[in-house]
Parts: sequence; C-alpha cells; structure tokens
Amino acid sequence: MSSDSRRGNGERPVIGIDLGTSTSAIAYLKDGLPELIQDDQGDRIVPSVVQLTPEGEYLVGSVAKASSVTFHDRTVQEVKRLMGTEEKVKLGDRELLPEEVSAIILRHLKRAAEAKFGEGMVEDVVLSVPARFENAAREATKRAAEMAGLNVLRLINEPTAAALAYGLNRLGDRKKVLVFDFGGGTLDVTILEMYEGVLDVKTSVGDDKLGGKDIDDLLSDLFREVYKDQHGKKLPAPSRDRKITQILKQEAEDYKKRLSSAISLPVDLPYLTNDGGINFLLTRTKLDELLEPLLMRAMTLVNAALARARLEWKDIDVVLPVGGSSRLSLFRRALEFAWGREIREYENPDEAVVKGAAIAAGIERKQFEAEQGDGILVLDVSPHRLGVATIKQVGVGQFIDDYFSEIIPKDAKLPAIAQRTYGTLFGNGDTVFIRIYEGANDSNLCRDHRLISEMELSKLKEASPDELIQVEFAYTLDGTLDVVARYINAPIVKVEGSFNLNRSEEAGQQNDPAGGTTTSGGVATNGGSPATGNGGSSQAAQAAARISPQQLATLWRNAPQADQCAPLIEQAERAETEHPEAADYIRKSTEALKLALVSGSEVDIRRNLDALTDVLFDLV
Repeated sequence: MSSDSRRGNGERPVIGIDLGTSTSAIAYLKDGLPELIQDDQGDRIVPSVVQLTPEGEYLVGSVAKASSVTFHDRTVQEVKRLMGTEEKVKLGDRELLPEEVSAIILRHLKRAAEAKFGEGMVEDVVLSVPARFENAAREATKRAAEMAGLNVLRLINEPTAAALAYGLNRLGDRKKVLVFDFGGGTLDVTILEMYEGVLDVKTSVGDDKLGGKDIDDLLSDLFREVYKDQHGKKLPAPSRDRKITQILKQEAEDYKKRLSSAISLPVDLPYLTNDGGINFLLTRTKLDELLEPLLMRAMTLVNAALARARLEWKDIDVVLPVGGSSRLSLFRRALEFAWGREIREYENPDEAVVKGAAIAAGIERKQFEAEQGDGILVLDVSPHRLGVATIKQVGVGQFIDDYFSEIIPKDAKLPAIAQRTYGTLFGNGDTVFIRIYEGANDSNLCRDHRLISEMELSKLKEASPDELIQVEFAYTLDGTLDVVARYINAPIVKVEGSFNLNRSEEAGQQNDPAGGTTTSGGVATNGGSPATGNGGSSQAAQAAARISPQQLATLWRNAPQADQCAPLIEQAERAETEHPEAADYIRKSTEALKLALVSGSEVDIRRNLDALTDVLFDLV
C-alpha cells in the first residue's frame, strides 16, 4: 500500500523541514522517497525573507524578496544567524526575536503542506540545523516550531541529513563520505562512513560565521569601493540608508550566482544615488581574489575534519557538496585539487538537506524497518564537549577554581555514557555543587563555556575530608543529558538530573542522606565543591530504542573486538534479570559498549568497557 493511500485513511504525512539562512524548504515521503512541496507562489525552494504589509500581515518567500528594495524598512532576512540570541530585528513598527521571525517562515511552509494534505494534518516534523549550532540556537529553533504549531520529533544536523539523502538508494555501499555543507550562513564539514544500512558519523566541524552571506557582503563592499572610485565620495553607511544596502545585497547575490558559470559579467547599477551608479566589468578572477581568505578558512576546516576522523584524502570515496554556496567554482576547484578527483553532484545541493530531513522523519516513524528489513541506522556524534566545574591544583598553593573537566568529549558516539571520580572540598558548607557545562570551544576554563545547570549533593554525616564522588553522564540522540552524582562509599546518597539540551526546561532530583527525595532546580552557588558525572533515564532508553535490536546485535558481534567484550556483555545481560532495580542503567551501559564496538575508536571501546565494568562491580 502506498504512503499516499495510507494518508487517505487519516495517517499524517512524514515531514522534514530545512529552515535555512537564505532559503527554506519542506518535503514529505512519498512511497519511501522524499519529495519537495511547492508553496503558494510555486516555489520548492523558498527565500527565507519576511515582509510586513501596511495592513499588518506577513508575506514570506519570493513575493517578500521581490519587493525587499521598495519596502526595505519592512523586510527582514537572514535571521538564522541570530537564533539563540536576544537580539531583536526591526520589521516596520514591530520588533521581533529571531525565533519569532523563523516561526513566521515555518507557518508559511506548514500552510504549503496543509494545502496538499489538508488542514490540521501537518504536525510532526524533523527539522535540520547546522552541526555547529549551540544548544541555545537549537532551543530557539524548537521554540519557533512550537510557535508555528509544529511538534519537533528530532533535530538533525544538516550534513547528516544530506548524507541520508545521498545514501538512501546506496545502503549496500561501503563508502567514506565527506560532506561539504556550504549554505547561506554556515559551513559544516562532516565525515561519515556508510556500510550495511548504517550511516556512521565520524566527526563534524564548522564555522557559523562563514556562508553565502559573507560572500554577498564582500561583493557589496566591492561595489561601494567602485562607487567611491568613480564618484569621489562614499555611499551612505548601511545604518543611514537601508535601501541602498538592500540594493547592493540583492545585486551581489545575483552576480555571485551568475559568476558560478560565467567568466566575467558587466556590472551596471545606474541609479544608486542622485549622482549616479556604478559600471564596471566583474571577472571571476576578481571574485576569487575576494574569496581567498574565506577559502583558506574553509580548507582549514576540511583538513581539521580529516585529522579528527584520522583519515587522509585518499581514503575519501565521495565528496558531497551541499548548499547553494558549494556551487562557487573557487571552492569546487580547491576541493577537487585536494582530493585529486572530479566532484560529482548526486543531489541538488539546495534540496539535499530537506530530503534528508524527510528521510529522518521516516526513520522516526519506523517506516524503513518495514520496507527495508532492519532499516536505516544513523550513528551521530556529540557536537560539543560536556563536563563539570572542578578545582584544579596547578602549582604549590595555586588553584584554578573553575577548571572544565571533560566527561563526554566532542565527537563521542551517541548515545554516550561516561563517568569520572572526583574528590570533595566542603570548606564551610555542607553541600557539594555539581555545575554542568557545555563546551563552546577548546578552553579549559568554565567561564568560556555555557552553564547547563547546577545540582546539589548533601554532605554525608560522617564524611571524610577526601570523600570521593562518582559523576556519570548519559547523552542521548534526542539531546537529553542525564546526570547522576553519588558518593563512592555511600552510593544511595546521590543527586540526579535530566536536562534536554535542545530545550530550556530541565528537571532534577536530589536524594538526601536520610533517603528522602526532594525536587531541585538550578541553584545559586554559595560555596562548596564542583564535580561531574553520567547516568541514565528512560529518555536514554528511548533514544537507544530507535536502533533495531536485531541490527545492533548483528553489528556488534561482527566487530573486531567483539570476542574481547562478549563475556562482560553476557554478564551484564544476566545482571539485568538478577537486578531489576538497576536493569535500565545496566542496559544503557551495555548498549553504549555495543555501539562503541560498532563504530567507536579504541578509546571509545575502552571507556565504555570500563564504565560497564564499574556498573557491574557496584552491584556486588
């Protein structure tokens, strides 16, 4: 039975959305294949432009973009770069947060889908986001979807989505793929391996300040320089004349696209001011000269991705260009020179991400398990480091009191489970404070990172000065971080928290020495000792449940180090039955080791092997 006929019986469509900096798109699965949906203006690729009409209504897409020069003071675009910030954008007499503008675009896309499937039929979606998006931006993206009346099943990294679109019809291939996702606002480089229906992400690196917008800005600056040369004075600053700024931006975008296929183009903008405009010949050589610094940044990221994945160019089987900016010949030529081969386009670069998002929505609905046996398995990685604040001695009598102690590293396979043990320092207080951080960069100081939350662990009545605390982290595919911190000598005294790093809500539970349980949120610090950890909740189990048990069982047993780990895994599986009170935690630790065997490095395997050993030891 086709997917269209099933929807005729009331089943909601499987929807994916690419909410882009310059353009956006929405797609659905038709008979297992992604298909884009046109909006009411006939566009499959919709400009991410919003305009406020004099009547107070919003226009979105091509109509808004076409009149953006005339109504420059009532038009806004490229808000994606502001997602997760409190910076407001001005739209006529209104000021909106970036997520509110994004919600307007999402409502437009939702209406396009409802025109096809019926009002109220479009609700559950998978949304794509840049791999380098910090959690504040991911939270803002989810809030925008909620404002638009959408329920986000999952956020998927854009390069992973593009790889899904490429790999859907090549599930039997074994290839190493480099995804060069160069969009309007960001550049992401992801390396993954395909085998037996598995898409195994090795690493993702990116620059969220490098995209087509930056190229447009360089060309706009060039136009301003030419005007100064030809007229002897400068054009008004962007803050003083938004109309001229919008004209230059629109023309820059147009000439950028046309120079992807042309050697040179005459630039003729005759009516910029009362003094006239500009007229000159723009060559691809001049454009390449302008873009050289951006190319250096891009290739640095590509080489960093290869290094993190421990691969060389000769190991890469496919280079997958994604995003409109990937069409620029300078970047294509540089990639082909480094790779030593000609790049082939397997998908329309503008459509690959939204198609992959629709496929990911189908995976969430278990659609491919029925149609393709064990289905498709996506093994993604942690986009950031996760850890806790600690006090570290760096010399005689010298201490750093906000040292970032990493528990889950960047590029750890998800779901990831890890734990570390720390000493305590109570000072004058009766509480240990566990401050949980998301790493924003490679700094070892917590002040440079984002505080996720803080939990309190009560002091033991008979605590020794060097009491040890074990902190455990469990980070799942859906962005949930479960944290457990417990005393080594009194494991019943513990504090637990579950934090959705894609949402602003968080929940925590704290157990006191008497065994009572009280609710705990983010509390102000007033002294105490930092620590770190990993643990689990039902949400971790739900994330792991996306993976077919039969598929995981087959894959891990075929791994090179399976024989070494099999006795411990079998012991853990027996312990699940013997210790029902700890079954969920044992199962998650076992699954983490199996996943590490399938796709992790030797360090991942050893870390998860040690973690499972500790879990079983605690039960004795």
